[in-house]
Amino acid sequence: MEVYNVTIKVTGTGAAITFDDIGFTPAAVEIINVTGGVLFFWTDKMANGAGYKLAAGSSNTVTFSAISSGGVTPLPNGFILGADTDVNVSNEVMQIIVRR
Repeated sequence: MEVYNVTIKVTGTGAAITFDDIGFTPAAVEIINVTGGVLFFWTDKMANGAGYKLAAGSSNTVTFSAISSGGVTPLPNGFILGADTDVNVSNEVMQIIVRR
């Protein structure tokens, strides 16, 4: 049976994190920084290190950003999550969904 989705709960480091045991090259990666209120999305149609993010701000605002570095870079059996300052924040909890 092939795996098509993997879920991960991890604490951010503020530095790049390598996930090289997923078992497939992702087609899409969704990340929710639960602590910081950030939603991040990457697909295999985007450049390495890229992604889109929605970040909660003050006064009930949300900021949309397209990033070109610090996002997701695919690997044969996983991916690298870069050190974006809103997504991968030291000591903040992230829930990650990796899709094939």
